[in-house]
Amino acid sequence: MPTAKCPSLTQLYSANLERKLGEPENAKGVRIRIAGERARSCITTTMSKSSSKRPSYARYALLVLFGALLATGLAEASLRVINALFHPPIYELDEQLGWHHRALCDRYLTNENGRDIRFVTDNKRHRISPLQESKQGQLVLFVGDSFTEASQVEATEAFPAMVAAEVAGVTYCNAGVGGYSTLQQLLALQSEIQTIAPAMVVVTIYENDFADNLMPYFSGLGPRPYLNLSTANIRTVTELNIDAFERYLQPAWGAYWLYQHSAIYRSIHKNLFLPRQSNALARLESHARSQFSTADLRRAMHHLIKKMVSTVRSSDAEILITAIPTREAVQRGEAASHSWLKTTCAELGVPFLSLLDALRKETAERAYFAKDIHLTKAGHSCIAKLLSPQVASQLQR
Repeated sequence: MPTAKCPSLTQLYSANLERKLGEPENAKGVRIRIAGERARSCITTTMSKSSSKRPSYARYALLVLFGALLATGLAEASLRVINALFHPPIYELDEQLGWHHRALCDRYLTNENGRDIRFVTDNKRHRISPLQESKQGQLVLFVGDSFTEASQVEATEAFPAMVAAEVAGVTYCNAGVGGYSTLQQLLALQSEIQTIAPAMVVVTIYENDFADNLMPYFSGLGPRPYLNLSTANIRTVTELNIDAFERYLQPAWGAYWLYQHSAIYRSIHKNLFLPRQSNALARLESHARSQFSTADLRRAMHHLIKKMVSTVRSSDAEILITAIPTREAVQRGEAASHSWLKTTCAELGVPFLSLLDALRKETAERAYFAKDIHLTKAGHSCIAKLLSPQVASQLQR
């Protein structure tokens, strides 16, 4: 026996309306309204289903973002650990000086000849020999840049240690920092001379220091304080010029902040960006340095030597100004800046010693590395032989 098919709710509702209204036309109109309501209901249901899918896409996007951030964080942490264990940085950025040595650093550097050099600093950020023992005697403080720092040779092979070993009753402190201008050397000296209390300060000047004093950055390390010259005066600018230095960084939003805080960024900058852009960056910096006249360079240096002398003598210490020539100057047998420094120091009543003639006798080929601009062990030994009697003489006064 066939089963009866139940009418739908719509059919029952339409039949009920027909009975109440009694006119098919009205029922037809009602059916139209019902159809419209059903269509709207269908659209609403479809939209609600569509909107219910959106949170799943948002959750997926958030998961992807979280995963990317987690992976970056793990990579950053891993790279920092690797650097700390195997490649600890020698320098740290500093708001007052631009940068300085990292305290208690102990790592190996490889020089041009493939020799591993141990680089160690004490808690005052000065380079020391790993076997250096505290020694009683008059303290000689050596102030300078990378030529004094001497990271290409062992600490005991650098001229500060050699002078201390040669002169009886003398101990030494190597305060040389790579890339430092004479202005940075002065600011560092002013901050620590009372604590160190040296009997004598030996200041080393290299050719590029003249322009460094007016440059608001060192492209290889960071921004730094510099001198601003006007017709009327000379002003020391201690506020770091971040914008000028960022031109030498891997382009990125917040490049300097990343340079300060991100091991990943520094690795990309050092290993990818610099090798590809080194020539262009060198031309950019060379152009910036060429904008200074010789008169301005010498005016700035005269100002700083005068300040240096005043700072040292106010602490009742002896001072000696020395000048290291470039390899090219040694080959030519002439360094114009040394003649000017000799005259200037004589006017200020300051002992001055040019190392040009001593290095000429040693020959540029022995005194300097073939590609690296710095001194070899032979070059440092040559300088120490010339400095030692001068230091001994001044300490006897």
